[in-house]
Amino acid sequence: MNSGRRTSVAALRGRSLQEIGFRGVQAASAALERLGLDRREIAPSRLFQHLTADAQRRHQTIDRWAAAFRSRGGTGFLGGLDDPLATVARCRHLDRAGCDVVISRAERALDGRLDILGLSDVEIGSTVDWHRDPVLDVRAPLRHWSRIPYLNPGVVGDHKRIWEVNRHQWLVTLCQAWLLTGDDRHASAVAAALRSWMDQNPPKVGVNWASSLEVALRAISWLWCLRLLGPCPHLHGALVARMVGHLLLSARHIARNLSTYFSPNTHLTGEALALFYLGTELAEFRGAARWRDTGRRILLEQLPIHVRADGTYFEQSTWYHRYTFDFYLHFHLLEQRAHATVHPGVADALRRMAEVLQWIARPDGSMPLIGDDDGGRLLFLDGRMPTDVRPALANAAAITGDPTFLAAGAPSQELVWLFSRDAVDRVLALTPKHPAGLSRHFPNGGVVVLRDGWGPRSSVMTVDAGPHGTASGGHAHADSLCFDLCVGGMALLVDPGTCEYTVHPETRDRFRHTAVHNGATLGGASSSEVRGPFTWGRRAEARVERFLSTPEADYFRGSHDGFTQLPQRATYARSLFYVREGLWVLRDEFVAESAVSCEVHFQCDRGVDVALTTAGTVELLADGGHCRLWAPDATSYLSVETGEVSPLFGVAHPAWHIRVAGPSARRGAVHTVIAAPALDVRDVAVTTTPGGAVVTITREAVVDYVGFGPCDLEGHPVRAAAAAWWVQQELGSSTVRRSLGVECTELRVSGSALIP
Repeated sequence: MNSGRRTSVAALRGRSLQEIGFRGVQAASAALERLGLDRREIAPSRLFQHLTADAQRRHQTIDRWAAAFRSRGGTGFLGGLDDPLATVARCRHLDRAGCDVVISRAERALDGRLDILGLSDVEIGSTVDWHRDPVLDVRAPLRHWSRIPYLNPGVVGDHKRIWEVNRHQWLVTLCQAWLLTGDDRHASAVAAALRSWMDQNPPKVGVNWASSLEVALRAISWLWCLRLLGPCPHLHGALVARMVGHLLLSARHIARNLSTYFSPNTHLTGEALALFYLGTELAEFRGAARWRDTGRRILLEQLPIHVRADGTYFEQSTWYHRYTFDFYLHFHLLEQRAHATVHPGVADALRRMAEVLQWIARPDGSMPLIGDDDGGRLLFLDGRMPTDVRPALANAAAITGDPTFLAAGAPSQELVWLFSRDAVDRVLALTPKHPAGLSRHFPNGGVVVLRDGWGPRSSVMTVDAGPHGTASGGHAHADSLCFDLCVGGMALLVDPGTCEYTVHPETRDRFRHTAVHNGATLGGASSSEVRGPFTWGRRAEARVERFLSTPEADYFRGSHDGFTQLPQRATYARSLFYVREGLWVLRDEFVAESAVSCEVHFQCDRGVDVALTTAGTVELLADGGHCRLWAPDATSYLSVETGEVSPLFGVAHPAWHIRVAGPSARRGAVHTVIAAPALDVRDVAVTTTPGGAVVTITREAVVDYVGFGPCDLEGHPVRAAAAAWWVQQELGSSTVRRSLGVECTELRVSGSALIP
């Protein structure tokens, strides 16, 4: 496959006639473009002919239309631009630090330095080469977009870096800085960059036309620039007219090359959002109503597909979950503002998606990077890290009036740019409160979240026990039953991230393998097997078998079928007891047709140091104190090695990796225990039982018995007939403080019955 859209005859096998016809029309359109159709920039002198008949009667000339278009400023757009000066004052009051970051980024952009994905201060120069990867110094060829193999780094470099520059979201930052400071250098730089881009990117030529989503995101950025700069003299009528000509071409290009079958995920919804934006903002042009209606129709059709009933995103990726939230947020606000229409299903979906973000968020507002992370956003309207979900939660509070969405922290200036003054005032008048409960299961996405609170020093574990994405699983990782753990407010054991997509295939594959996640491998095999940068061969489907939550402790058991497809045909399950005082007890078990070894992996976050204290114990040291991890099985071997984490797309940092290996067998289990800094654990031991095992954790004043399966051992204080159980007993006493039985018919301690 060349550009990602050209389709061979073999690739069409098994596709519907509707899809074949759709792709055929797109291929024919591209072929006609290569012959010269729709390849010319719309000259300002001809732009008048593209207005509707009614608009032509009202404006008489294109200059009058441009003057009217510029004079409207931000009126009628998203609420924050109704009164730009008031918005700027509110931004400074609410989020001065964020304003300083925006201005700093704008100043660096004036010097030709941008933050590109995870890379900081990348030199793009004062005169930008819009087709060049600024890191690899590879220049994409100037040929028709359909003839550019953008997934080939030898031809284009890293297309993600080129496209990130060409999304022009940094021009929106310059526009914000112009409003925040009044410094004309920012507006002048925007105008110069726009002229330069149009000069270097003739219609349909080059890598920047090769993805409809990239055309879409750039168009949205341009519309924001037009609204933010308004009547600014640097954005004079002739430049506006030329930009609008390109935007009309962009709308036609997106409409002809929708990712309906190519990538019916955020590619399609992002393109639909751009069509809705363009059809709304350029409503006086022919075709605008069709673009607007097409965008609206696609967004409403895709909503129940992309957003499951429990609010999780169908690709099993937290990053693309956030993308989708932003897409539908902008659609909701623009529909409400420009067309006085509200779709209740959209508002409800935004609420459900926000609830997922709320629950998985760590105390610092960051989200675990489950599945692919591509480093991008719809817009960067504040100075927060792109992993910070608190701006999204504040936006959800503005829509729903729910004060629990403010529990993670105060809003950023993004709220002010997007919403009207009244809406912002309503959010600021809310008294934040914590959501009800401490643990939650999102059943459609298989996401399980275990918390001990909602404060700045809380612990949060997020477990992925759901499907392997959707369709090809392109943005999924081999992370079935893996988890992300934050202890006492510090990210401790994390999902490693994504790092990159196409430049180094071995890196792409490594960051998706189970062995770099907090999960288990059998015989070194991943739970799912990659077959290309966005496709999979063997795929695991996970399911939650049991989830039980009480105020004192939680129990989770899940399984996946990924190892049944190996030669050993092994079944696999992970069980977890979480004692909310700060104790996590895991059991990874398998049954195979032939002997196979099991390894359980733990990926530390960067900044977490690891000290091997005994043969089966490590200390994990970070700013919040030291946690400990035990591998108490006599047959297990614990080792510490160097791994990698990618906190943002495009970068990787060394970080410690812990591996717990069990012996090769046809049936086996590996137990691990993690304790928070506050727990004074003296000893951890495992006792094998006929149906499972008992893990004994001895502390200063109590002993915790965590059982997996029944227990009827001579001399053991606990007798249990249960799938799993937990008993906390005072040390040196028969007094039981707390207990929990799962599928339990009998639970006795020192002869006294707790159940029944």
